[in-house]
Formats: sequence, structure tokens, C-alpha cells
Amino acid sequence: MLLHKTELQSELDSLLVDYTDDYPKAKEIRLELGFLKVEMDRVLAVKPADISRLSQALGKLMLKKVELETELDSLRARLKDEHPEVKKARKKVESFEAAIKEILGQ
Repeated sequence: MLLHKTELQSELDSLLVDYTDDYPKAKEIRLELGFLKVEMDRVLAVKPADISRLSQALGKLMLKKVELETELDSLRARLKDEHPEVKKARKKVESFEAAIKEILGQ
């Protein structure tokens, strides 16, 4: 997850050399970084006794969820919440969230 965060931050820094914060890709990266921070905070909040639950698979689930949340936000900017594509994207996010909660025992 830290690697992905570093890659995103590097991409954002490169974009901001030529573009402003209002550039659509810069906004998208900032949004994804925000979602990623939430997931990283969840990992850091795990009690030391529960560290054994953390795994590479959990990290991959969290990264995919962040990707799906970013995609969902993009769809919501263009479509209404009732649109089938928004509903599908929301269900995907919910599925990954459920898997993450199961691993973390939440």
C-alpha cells in the first residue's frame, strides 16, 4: 500500500509541474490518495495482538477497494445514484469492504 501511495504521489507531483490542482487527473489522484489514506489508517489501527491477520492479500483487497471507490466517485460525478452502472460499482465496493472487514474481524 505504501508503494502505491508513493507511486500516486510521484505521479501527482509530476503532473503539478505542468498543470494546476484543478486538472482532472490531479483531482482524481488526490481523491485516490484520500481513499488510500483511510485504508492505511485502518491497518495502522490494528491492535498488535491482531497483526497476524494482516497479509499481502489484505493489502491487495484494500488497494482494489480504493481503485473501485475512485471509479465510483467518477461515475457519481456523471450519473445519478440510481443509474445501473453506479449501482454495480457501489456493489463492488461493498463486496471488497465486506471481505476486508471479515479479515480484520470487524
